[in-house]
Amino acid sequence: MKKFSILAASAAMAFVLTAPANASTVKFDPTGGGGGFNIDVLDPAPGNSIAFPTVPGPVIPYPVGTNLTFLFQANLSSAINNGVPVYLNGAGGNFFTFAMAKGEQVLSSSATSQTVGPTAVGPNIFNIYRHGVIGNDLTGGCFVSDCSGTLILSAVVMNDPATFFGSFNANTASPAVPLDQHGNNDWGAVNSFTGTGGFNARLQVLSALPGYFPGLNPGTILTFLTAQSQQNLPFFNVDPTNCLTPDAVNPCGAPNGASTVGPINGAIGSSRTMFETDASISFQQVGQVPEPVTLTLVGLGLLGSAAARRRKIAKK
Repeated sequence: MKKFSILAASAAMAFVLTAPANASTVKFDPTGGGGGFNIDVLDPAPGNSIAFPTVPGPVIPYPVGTNLTFLFQANLSSAINNGVPVYLNGAGGNFFTFAMAKGEQVLSSSATSQTVGPTAVGPNIFNIYRHGVIGNDLTGGCFVSDCSGTLILSAVVMNDPATFFGSFNANTASPAVPLDQHGNNDWGAVNSFTGTGGFNARLQVLSALPGYFPGLNPGTILTFLTAQSQQNLPFFNVDPTNCLTPDAVNPCGAPNGASTVGPINGAIGSSRTMFETDASISFQQVGQVPEPVTLTLVGLGLLGSAAARRRKIAKK
């Protein structure tokens, strides 16, 4: 049996971050009308990510120095202020999605673990879109510019080794299990080993539509942060997708997801690994600088923290 190796460390590390003490609020108007309400968290629903060599050729486990492309997409779950959801995705016919495409470089690698850091090679973008329909996790449709999506915030991922890093650890002692354990098994022939991990990244905003983010003006520094992030394989809370945006702008033109990972997701000798990915995004205003606006996303992160936060909110 093949062992599971670690491909997408950027979608996969369990760790605790040191975060600013008090989160700040920003204005968010889901109608685009420039009013809205204060929020301190944007909480994406569990979504999909995948990583693979930026230049085809290397296979798992990757040599140190290999450049990877990491892709992520997810629907918004809710916008939150002080622990209370103030907007649920789809209310008023407004749906929001997140898309990220980033290059990363392998820092250490073995058959059961991998760490990554930043690289200037490959894509480097994070976007938020507004849609009139929800993104389809299974097919990968309606997450970016397709389905009349409107780009409402665009950012670049900063290549800062102090804040962009990730790791993943796999349990190769247990046998592989079905990749898709969310509802019906839509990918019956595709299996996966189990694993956990996560990552950090900083974003610098290029543009934001003021109708959706009133007062988010050039010169404001914000920090997107997660106190803890964790991701698990296989997929329990969302369907593994067959298609991810290649650049956080355009929809994928050909399958690059579940039908392309081989019989065992991330197995030694294959070239890619998918992850169920759950982000937690909060804001920290730390100062004023000249243009452009800066945002920081820490821990586009993963399954455990966002799920735990939702349970805590539900109890309230």
